[in-house]
Amino acid sequence: MKQTPQVSLCMIAKDEERRIGACIASVRHIVEEIVLVDTGSLDRTREVAAGYGALVLECPWTDDFSVPRNAGLAAANGDWVLVLDADEVLDPVDPNYLEILLSASHVEGYFVNIHSHVGTGCETLFDEAVRLFRHRPQYRFEGRIHEQVVNSIRRQSGPGCLARSDLTVKHFGYLADEVESKAKRERNIRIIERALASDERDPFLHFCLGVEHIQMGDVDAAVTDARKALTLMRGTEGYFKDALLLLCTGLLRSARSHELASVAARALEIAPDDPDFLLILGIACSLSGRHSEAIQHVTKALTHGCSLVAGPAARLIIARQLGAVRQWVDAVAEALRAVVCAAESASVSPRDLLATCRECRKTADLYARQHPPGSRTRAVADYVSISARQMVACARAAALGVEYPEHPWNRKVAGVARAALGALAAAQTRELEFARTPPVEG
Repeated sequence: MKQTPQVSLCMIAKDEERRIGACIASVRHIVEEIVLVDTGSLDRTREVAAGYGALVLECPWTDDFSVPRNAGLAAANGDWVLVLDADEVLDPVDPNYLEILLSASHVEGYFVNIHSHVGTGCETLFDEAVRLFRHRPQYRFEGRIHEQVVNSIRRQSGPGCLARSDLTVKHFGYLADEVESKAKRERNIRIIERALASDERDPFLHFCLGVEHIQMGDVDAAVTDARKALTLMRGTEGYFKDALLLLCTGLLRSARSHELASVAARALEIAPDDPDFLLILGIACSLSGRHSEAIQHVTKALTHGCSLVAGPAARLIIARQLGAVRQWVDAVAEALRAVVCAAESASVSPRDLLATCRECRKTADLYARQHPPGSRTRAVADYVSISARQMVACARAAALGVEYPEHPWNRKVAGVARAALGALAAAQTRELEFARTPPVEG
């Protein structure tokens, strides 16, 4: 009988007594061993981990994340290693699915989805990293910060030895209170600058520095860092697109729309029809007053599955451009679709749903003003405007945490938006039929 591969959980931590228990609890049913490398906790992190049966090691902090990571790998005994931070949790996973992953003889490691909650927790950043891999002595982490094991694995076993998985890790370490209390940004910049002093031509370090600067609000520095990274890159790096997106983010936040359009256009020459860069080009056109082009690019981005922002945000961009060229029926319809999309998306927070509904209300009110009181179309416009106000009220209740007796508020919001869309479509059909009906001769 074939033996099931054993998995070791390897972690590093410092002063994480509040979160480490939840982290271990999320995986204890699928791992046979827990190895914690503590880098100098002053709280009860070590005691909490030991209470879960963890092997606790101590490693002095030297401004190099790879050192404790590799100390944990050296102490582990499993066939596979699962790497988590104490401020992360693994989403529920079916043990049978995990067994399938571990039994794939041609795979040396798996990319795992990383969902990082940032700021107040209403915004989520999406990434992936190799966090589950075979335990081999030649596989080690590299890099002082944003350390990775992927390059080590690929050097030893070839580029085709890694695969993607459906595993998802939720990361809470960059919530605003966590970042401020532990001065993470300042620490990260110090480590990156120290590493750059040894190798100033490392593009990944310049990229990482840009990420820290953009998060701190230093947009000009982030743009400089991103340009430096891109200058040093070959274009085949796994984070090449991320570096381009970092540059675009900096240009957008500094309202440099012409440069933004130029960068997005060049990116589309490299990756034609890339939905994220189509969206960025659409935003740049919008800022420059080129509304028809903006509609074209953003619509195409939605068609190709834009991942840079949620569908609701992209649809609101289209609605604004349609309003700018006074295509009000299409504008309010797109705004209503944005509400439906937001209400039915699990990744959209109640606060963002409320913001989407408010934007829709603004568009609906503008639409209503285009029709004189008492006209046939004004009644429909007023209905849509009233519906938008109802959606805002429901979304506000959801954001405040008020319970709805029948079902979640977002379902109510989606239902009202769909009804308004139906009324709008029916009114347009009636208008077309009326226009095609020949006048009755007296």
